[in-house]
Amino acid sequence: MKMHLKPIFLYYSKELAKGILACFLTLLLMAALTTAILYVNGETISRTSVSLTGSLFIFAFVIAIVAARSQMRLALQFGISRLTAFVNHLLCGFLLSAFLFLCNGLTDKGQFFFKYATQKFAGLVFTDAVFQFLVLFCLYLFGTFLSLLFWRLNRTGAIVVIVSMIVLINLASGLFGVNLIPFAKWLVASPSRIILLLLLLSGAFGAGSWFALRRANIHGAVAG
Repeated sequence: MKMHLKPIFLYYSKELAKGILACFLTLLLMAALTTAILYVNGETISRTSVSLTGSLFIFAFVIAIVAARSQMRLALQFGISRLTAFVNHLLCGFLLSAFLFLCNGLTDKGQFFFKYATQKFAGLVFTDAVFQFLVLFCLYLFGTFLSLLFWRLNRTGAIVVIVSMIVLINLASGLFGVNLIPFAKWLVASPSRIILLLLLLSGAFGAGSWFALRRANIHGAVAG
């Protein structure tokens, strides 16, 4: 089946660029205001970049939730197949994750580009770059999965999923006596293990999103 991917990808790339630009300018404004406040109070500004990184992670997650349904609705209205719309959504997520990672590098006091320029920490920085990109892309796919899953489910199914998620969160927090600390220590001992876990999660969320989309009853924006 031939996919007419270029027109829809170009359209959403332009829309995505507007969102990235707005996010980047907002974060720069936040960083400038925070720096100014801390400077006036005579405090350190060493932790300013941490909040910006967290904001980018949240942005990737939220924009996936919003964009997943709107992109599918618009694509089907113009006769574009679900597969083409889904591939476009994944490409947009890849592009978004790359740009957000670069935004984080620019706002993080230029440390990312400085380390690359010196070549002293090239291996470490490359690993960190892959890690940050995969976290962004994994959060994007997780947001897509949740959006399409709840679009697919009826009210009863949505309640079952929400309760199941609460149970899983409680399990992860050790409420039921499950100790995940040894596994966490084993995981963080090697960056390659974390990267492999992010790849597996990304693949699972991507596959789950596609299976949910295939059987979703897509309505118009008003009716859906």
